[in-house]
Amino acid sequence: MMLIAVLLFVFVIRSSRLQKSRIIVSFLLMAVFWAKVSPQNGIYVQEVMKRVDKENIYHPPVPIPNAKDHEFVERKDVVKKEGAMRSFRDAYYPQGMEDSFKLRYKNYNRSGRWVAMQEMARFFSEHPMRLPLGVGMGRFSSRLAYKTAALGIDGGYPVGKRFIDPFFRDNYLFLYLYYHSKDEGQHSIVNKADSVYGQLLSEYGLVGLLFFVVLYAAFFFRNVRGLGYGLPVLLLMGMAFFTEYWFEELSIVILFELLLLSDKS
Repeated sequence: MMLIAVLLFVFVIRSSRLQKSRIIVSFLLMAVFWAKVSPQNGIYVQEVMKRVDKENIYHPPVPIPNAKDHEFVERKDVVKKEGAMRSFRDAYYPQGMEDSFKLRYKNYNRSGRWVAMQEMARFFSEHPMRLPLGVGMGRFSSRLAYKTAALGIDGGYPVGKRFIDPFFRDNYLFLYLYYHSKDEGQHSIVNKADSVYGQLLSEYGLVGLLFFVVLYAAFFFRNVRGLGYGLPVLLLMGMAFFTEYWFEELSIVILFELLLLSDKS
């Protein structure tokens, strides 16, 4: 969906006749794959978008006893992970935590990402003095915070060195456990709080966000008129920063930077 938005922008704002024809071919290929090759992806997107309306909630699938080969059942490793998440949740949180979570965020069924934005807004409304500089690295919203929780997320981390900040524990960690301790249909990117911009704001504050804009984003945007393929790459990466902690996935960001720096159009 992000790629479609970027290609539409380039098609309308900045592309030659040849480039427009290639974009049209790309759209046709996407349509074929969406409708014929992989229709389940289209169905998935429709179901996710329905949840934006609070009237359409997620309904967990009914377990299939003695499932046949063509019927979907969760893999054993997924079931094991769900059990581990439930055990961790039960060990670190009181029994009424889930009820409190549902009361506090009445539209939690829309998606975990929707709740994550509310959690951050609520946190800064309760701790306004944290807004300028954030709460600190690995203490609210980052891959580092998940790693040091020693949950087996994003690689191993020694349990004896486990560190869980109360700010992270009471917000994004419980949000993650809430969805990932349930059936596999809930293990979706729409239920994760991951975001570069959210990480910068929560852990480094407005100052960190300003540094990102002035010292990083502006470096690439200053020569935007001279970019060729670099422009859609820049737009696509800027949108992708809403979906993951990309600065902690160094290979992705380095590839993005190399593509931009080698664009000599």
